[in-house]
Order: sequence, then C-alpha cells, then structure tokens
Amino acid sequence: MDMQKSTSLSRCFLLAEMVDILPRAKQQQRVAFADFSAAPWQGFEKSERCPNNSSLFLPQAAVVVVALG
Repeated sequence: MDMQKSTSLSRCFLLAEMVDILPRAKQQQRVAFADFSAAPWQGFEKSERCPNNSSLFLPQAAVVVVALG
C-alpha cells in the first residue's frame, strides 16, 4: 500500500474514532462531514475506504406499524 492510501486510511479511522466519542446529536453532523470528505478517494477500492455510516452505530430496533382494516 502506498503512502497516500495509508495516510488517507489513517485519517479515515481517526475521524471514525472522533465520531464515536461525540454525543449522538453532534455525532450525526460529524458523520455527514466524514461522508463529504470521502469524495477525493473515489479511485480507491471499496475495501480500502472508510467504514460506512451503518458500521459506526450500534444496530437499533426497527418500528413497524401495521394498519388493520
């Protein structure tokens, strides 16, 4: 792996760690910033990019509403 990719990945994981320590409301704003910052890395393979948003949060239960007629 060349130096540019290594530096980009290090920055990516640093951002992910910063996101984990922020309160939930600010966390979502910081994740949006992290997504925006990933644009210059479009040439990288998917496995070498930052983790996606779903991997930064613990799974949450889904609420399903069924209308009974």
